[in-house]
Amino acid sequence: MSNMIEDAMQIDGLNPDYKELCMFEQLGKVIDSKGTEKPRDWVVTDDGDKIKGIKWFEAKAMKDGLLNIPKPSDRQLVQDQIQRTVGFTKVLSFVRKQLV
Repeated sequence: MSNMIEDAMQIDGLNPDYKELCMFEQLGKVIDSKGTEKPRDWVVTDDGDKIKGIKWFEAKAMKDGLLNIPKPSDRQLVQDQIQRTVGFTKVLSFVRKQLV
């Protein structure tokens, strides 16, 4: 199995330290809903905030960005940060600027 797949499996699922489904999984739900009758365009942070208006390609860029962090401990640090509203909105804003 490739390292990228193994790393993705480590990120996937519920983290007992998170209140909500991990952001990696939530972003996957946004991506997977592309082309459906009612595409999902939101995530819920551990702060309880529902962030709406996320496009599938923005979610993909964020998810790909997580997978491209080579060091697992750094990847986990970013995952922990985007699980909260402030961190998520900062990264989403950065991604949106890069995609322009």
